[in-house]
Amino acid sequence: MHKPKKSDADGPRPSVRYASRRTVVRASLLLGMVSCLAGCGDWLGGHFVGAPEDAAFLLSTSAQELVDAAYSDVEPGELLDFHTHALTHGGDIQNGWLSPQMLDWRRPLERLRTAVYFSAAGISDRQRAQAQYLSRLMRLIRSQPKPGRHVLLAFDQVHDEAGNPQPQLSPFYVSNDYVLALARRYPDVFIAGMSVHPYRRDVLSEITRLADAGARVMKWLPNVQNFDPAAPQLSPIYELMAARDIVLLSHGGKELAMDGVANQEWGNPLRLRPALAAGVKVIVAHAAGLGESADLDQEIRPPVANFQLLMRMLREQRYADHLFVDISATTQFNRVPDTLNGLLQRPDLFHRVVNGSDYPLPAVNMAVHLNRLVAADLIAESDAQPLREIYGFNPLMFDYVLKRRLQLPGTRLRFPSAVFTGHGLLPP
Repeated sequence: MHKPKKSDADGPRPSVRYASRRTVVRASLLLGMVSCLAGCGDWLGGHFVGAPEDAAFLLSTSAQELVDAAYSDVEPGELLDFHTHALTHGGDIQNGWLSPQMLDWRRPLERLRTAVYFSAAGISDRQRAQAQYLSRLMRLIRSQPKPGRHVLLAFDQVHDEAGNPQPQLSPFYVSNDYVLALARRYPDVFIAGMSVHPYRRDVLSEITRLADAGARVMKWLPNVQNFDPAAPQLSPIYELMAARDIVLLSHGGKELAMDGVANQEWGNPLRLRPALAAGVKVIVAHAAGLGESADLDQEIRPPVANFQLLMRMLREQRYADHLFVDISATTQFNRVPDTLNGLLQRPDLFHRVVNGSDYPLPAVNMAVHLNRLVAADLIAESDAQPLREIYGFNPLMFDYVLKRRLQLPGTRLRFPSAVFTGHGLLPP
């Protein structure tokens, strides 16, 4: 048997095998996450200081001035948020569910992520999560000076190519009927956003049913729902959506906020070309601001930043009336400054930019670093502390006011109010 070499100074070698430094670090991080689960959610997620209704009375003069300025050029009910999530955990199972894996102690990272989202959404009781989430969301919307409407999004579960649902592969599920019911109950607040997986056997009849019931937007997250938006079998779906004037809100770029990613390439914005060719109005969520994808327009298909692929499409005249982007999540620390700089320096494209909050993400305390926005000269340093005050009472209002304060570095060029009223993309 080969014996390892050792010097005289080494001394006798121990018979036990020590863990590598990497293993020790991983174990320490794992233990840290487990011990953090009980208390870190509020620090990382909803680190709030007061009720949303109190903002009107307790904000400082400087914070109130930012609020007043942000709402000065819009009318009550005119604001439109294209990207607001619903949650159905803890309610009727027919309304939807959260995957048990997201609450499993054996998956500490997923459980911590869920704890952060629950905290951000003001959920203190998992068994009442659906009711608490809705109550908190309604308060955040209605306590704003001029409440607007929000496209409330369903989220269909994964289906295989034979049309069979795959709940074990789905991080969560929000039924279309639940979202429709809320839109009917609160028509001044919610617009129904359907989500129908394109592999469903009843996909065409379900889209027709939901459109007849008033759903105006289709929500897809192909990276997680595991389908290629450019697949030829989706053509009849696009034809129906175009005929019914259903707007497609599809995730663009790399997906990091959710567990269960099946294929990041399905977030390539170039894969939405067939939908556009069929005449569907398409909103690319988050302006495709993360990651790279294959350049499908080139023979050798090199990786290119998703945002640059999207900007190429926006320059194509054939899509001038059909391709839009939403700015949800663009203020998060991992997206600053490239996406915002790229959009703000193109005022000729502002009429194709719409707002989305991606709520509850604006309420995740660790996601938005105002100091980073200041360092990038995207907001004035004097705005940072007043914005923090607003966040402490109403993170949804904070998200809107922050985006109204964004400026092209070195200028006073900002997104106009039409970005936040939707350019008539969803007429009354």
